[in-house]
Amino acid sequence: MGKSETQKKVEQLVQLCRGQESIAIISHDNPDPDSLATAWALSYLLAHHKIPTTLLYAGVLGRTENKALVQTLDIPLKHIETPRGEEPFPYALLVVDTQPAFGNNCLLSKDNILGVIDHHPPLKSQRSSFPFSDIRRRYGATATILWEYLTATGVRVNGKLASALHYAIRTETMELGRESSEADKTAYLELFQLMDYSALATILNAKRPASFFTAISKAVRRARIYGRALVLPMGNVPTPEIIPETAETLLRLEGIIWVLSFGVHRNNLYFSLRSTDPESNAGGLALFLAEGLGSAGGHDQTAGGKIMLSDFDVKKRNRLFLRLTRRFKRALLLPQRGKPLPSSASTKKSPV
Repeated sequence: MGKSETQKKVEQLVQLCRGQESIAIISHDNPDPDSLATAWALSYLLAHHKIPTTLLYAGVLGRTENKALVQTLDIPLKHIETPRGEEPFPYALLVVDTQPAFGNNCLLSKDNILGVIDHHPPLKSQRSSFPFSDIRRRYGATATILWEYLTATGVRVNGKLASALHYAIRTETMELGRESSEADKTAYLELFQLMDYSALATILNAKRPASFFTAISKAVRRARIYGRALVLPMGNVPTPEIIPETAETLLRLEGIIWVLSFGVHRNNLYFSLRSTDPESNAGGLALFLAEGLGSAGGHDQTAGGKIMLSDFDVKKRNRLFLRLTRRFKRALLLPQRGKPLPSSASTKKSPV
């Protein structure tokens, strides 16, 4: 989108927000760096126009780097307890890095949604109109959209916000190697010159709890290879974010172009899809896996979904992992029988 068009978008958004008594910015549950940085940048932009906002999040900040991002950069977040009940938020809402129909957020149909800013393609069957909407599905990160908002309107950012936006683009596009656009590349390079390198180093080198390595170890032991695809049944996990993180880690296994990982957290089954093929349509596959079971969405190479276990009786719950695996194999024409990961353990006695 050109600079003048982006300026018009910002002007439209600011004009809309001026008439509101109170505004909150919210993303998807269990927010990742892209949603955290985008929400903060939007709040920063509106503060420049003397429009105060509250940053909300639901779920958990489970991944160590995400906690470090919030703590190191002092991102002002307010936690929401879920489930919320039936009462709408007492704010007008700006939604970032998700959309109300996606099912990965705590939004209610009664909520007053002013606008949506996102880079995920909307669901064809559940499109809704809002007073403000800016969905750029070719962008690799929603943070890139906010960087364009800030630069197009001449709003200078400090080192902390620049670090958050840069880290968001870095993680969302895997260092510009996945689903990145020219806009993402431009933002990445411009932010690189402005960020706080010490803060970024603190985030990147944050210590992980033992539970992370235990979950990874469990996934490796349970992993099954079906041709060029890997399935990772992780069981109960300490945080939902470890599911896509494990998928991305094991996607680097030689000969693998697809990974499906899934696990349970707080009575919800989460699954993630990752692929090395730019034309893989992981988002479409995620919708197929979740059909009749839960919600899903994504991009060409990254996607995920959530299934509420309370919607099923005990017998059906116990078979959900199997149903997901069967649908995955059917969609990709994979072999029916899987093989465990080859063991690298040696039968020889260690010399030390």
